[in-house]
Amino acid sequence: MRKLRQILLTEYIGAIIIGFLLAQALAATISTIVQTISFYMEGRTRSSVFGGRAGFEFGALVPPAISVILEVLIAFVLIYWLYWSGDAGTEVEAKTKPETQA
Repeated sequence: MRKLRQILLTEYIGAIIIGFLLAQALAATISTIVQTISFYMEGRTRSSVFGGRAGFEFGALVPPAISVILEVLIAFVLIYWLYWSGDAGTEVEAKTKPETQA
């Protein structure tokens, strides 16, 4: 786990993954909000001779909400593991010290 953590930190792969997860969560949130507003606006402007339209199903918001919550949670767990854990300072100090070879 230490080697994996070191690779994710030094090669900026961890930062790229965190950025991707947060961007994906933001895009899903915006998409869900736009779909909800679109459904509401469409229902207000259209009326049919054959009857009213069914109401908005709030159950359709559950899968995107769960996806957003999981993506943000994973991103914050990665942030904590990579940057805020206890021994992060010792690894940074080890990198900045010049290596001496005998």
